[in-house]
Amino acid sequence: MLNGRIWLLLGVAAAGLFVAVVLFQREPSVPTDNSSAEREVRETSVSQPAAAVASIDTPTSVSPSVSTDDESVGNDTAFRVDTKGELVLDEQTRLNIERLIAQTEPNNLYAETSEQIENLPPSAARQAQELIEKFVIYQQAQRQIQPPDVTPPTEDDAVRQLQELHALREAHFGAEVARRFYGNEEGIAREMIEVMRLENDQSLTPGEKLERARALREQLPGVAAIEKGNRESGAIQKQSEEK
Repeated sequence: MLNGRIWLLLGVAAAGLFVAVVLFQREPSVPTDNSSAEREVRETSVSQPAAAVASIDTPTSVSPSVSTDDESVGNDTAFRVDTKGELVLDEQTRLNIERLIAQTEPNNLYAETSEQIENLPPSAARQAQELIEKFVIYQQAQRQIQPPDVTPPTEDDAVRQLQELHALREAHFGAEVARRFYGNEEGIAREMIEVMRLENDQSLTPGEKLERARALREQLPGVAAIEKGNRESGAIQKQSEEK
């Protein structure tokens, strides 16, 4: 269902998120002269507002949360049910659905979906089938709002595009399901936009940008969580290499 250009956009989004995290990981000291400050800011530049908006709808951009009520049935499928037999609706479910649609030819999607839901309780199976159908329609509408070859040129444009996507999601899935599916990623996208807004503020000196970036870091829980995950992953990888 997703073409090559969409996958390229997803890769750019993941790269944009990584660069945003790097800005906060460095914890730079304020340089004593503008030339060195300019060099350091340039090295940590996050200048594309599109990266923040593109990071949404990206399976690799955020570590998904898992429902604590999940006593899943059909662990090899895209769908899980809780202890009451109700479909689990969280970020992981949304990522699973996106992956299923992306990896399945359109003509085979109905058959693949039927196989995915065959072991679910009847009500959960019906809901899962409806979600697949809604996602196909949503992704078509989403590409109209966020074409793969058009990027928002400014932070304000990125905010407007994110607001449009949020409204579109609520229209297709309802406010509560949209929050469960996209709330985490939208929050991180907003944080990234603020990082970019600071980086591109021409009224600030490089030294002021670095100082404000350090202060802004305390206000960005989503980016901070990703940063922590990156540190932990790096430590695990380092330990593995040393063995």
